[in-house]
Amino acid sequence: MVPSSPPPSDDAASDINSQNLASPPSTNPFATSDATNGAGSSSGGDAAALAMAAVAEDNDFVPPPPPGAPPAAEEKIKVIALFDFPGVEDSDLPFSEGDQFEAVASEFAEQEAEGGWVKGWNRNREGVFPSNYVKRA
Repeated sequence: MVPSSPPPSDDAASDINSQNLASPPSTNPFATSDATNGAGSSSGGDAAALAMAAVAEDNDFVPPPPPGAPPAAEEKIKVIALFDFPGVEDSDLPFSEGDQFEAVASEFAEQEAEGGWVKGWNRNREGVFPSNYVKRA
């Protein structure tokens, strides 16, 4: 004898609860599908995907400059080394005679006549150097 299904109930909610229905698909575009039950699931990888999507949608995102690159806000000028400067301190910018590199324009203008120290960049390295060892390019 074949078992028959139970007669329909007057209570629609109990009918739905008694049936074995699959969960509706997830509305989360980053949810992964679980192959064992077909239901949308959320995992730790979703947070990373959401973070990447947020960065991708952020049009104002600008990657940081490489180490030793001159800041964009400071106006720079090109200078040419007149003499070798090996540097003494870690903060010094060593260079060889004839090297061309960049210096902060405002600092160079202030220190040029006095031979003061100026911030500059040479071969992706930042440091200070004596302004009287260089000339404007």
